[in-house]
Amino acid sequence: MESVKRSALNFESRPASRVNKNSCFNSATKKKHDIEVKQGNKIDNHSTFPVSAKMIRLVFFIAPAFIVAAASEGIVKRQDEVHGFQETVVLLKKRTGFGENVFIRGGVGNGKDCAPDEDPKDDPCAIPITHLELDMSSETPLRDEWAESDLYLTWGESKDEKDSVLDGTPAQWTTSDQSNDYFHPLNKYGDHYWMVHFEMNCSALENGFFDFKGYLSGQWESDISQSDCDGDAAETPSYTSNNHIGRCGYINVFKWGSSDCKMVSFD
Repeated sequence: MESVKRSALNFESRPASRVNKNSCFNSATKKKHDIEVKQGNKIDNHSTFPVSAKMIRLVFFIAPAFIVAAASEGIVKRQDEVHGFQETVVLLKKRTGFGENVFIRGGVGNGKDCAPDEDPKDDPCAIPITHLELDMSSETPLRDEWAESDLYLTWGESKDEKDSVLDGTPAQWTTSDQSNDYFHPLNKYGDHYWMVHFEMNCSALENGFFDFKGYLSGQWESDISQSDCDGDAAETPSYTSNNHIGRCGYINVFKWGSSDCKMVSFD
């Protein structure tokens, strides 16, 4: 499968980081990291994504003579209607080095008959998504910056509104260790689980299943042959694939390069 790049988000009034062809960590990111260290902010060695997503949602209150628009905080702005969107999580275990960031790329089915070079709106395999705020103690400005313009899970190359080429749908390093700043309550499985937490348009999928692969430093995850999954929400898809197969509307747990999988319901 040919290499493609994807992702973006900017809440800090600064240009989105331009992603190197062979690495999603560049000198601009290192400079930002160095500044944060000098200022005394804690940086976890497992991730350059330290959460603080800021999404704008408009809530309209209708009164007899007027309409009041109120804003609340959250992450990504989507203009499309939200019919069919369901909260979905991907947890992909991958031990990484300092400065490495994991992305995922995927779409409808097993990647055949797609149009990855087209605009995602014209790609039959692209799945509309909306990233959600992460419930973590640590801030993750880099992940949030990349997530803002990432409105589709796709196999194809992506550019943000500033024409920066990006590496995919961004994931965040998490742990099940409650003493760690990168603890996430949906991670019940250990260290090194990279999380993507979004709402996905389940109505765009074949029986609610989607495919994806991990992408790290310019390299695709290897092909797999997914076995039957564990978990209360596990179901067998109607097709075969050499990718991970997840289920929309559930928590999907995988290991890099492994056929092991788990599908569980939200509590």
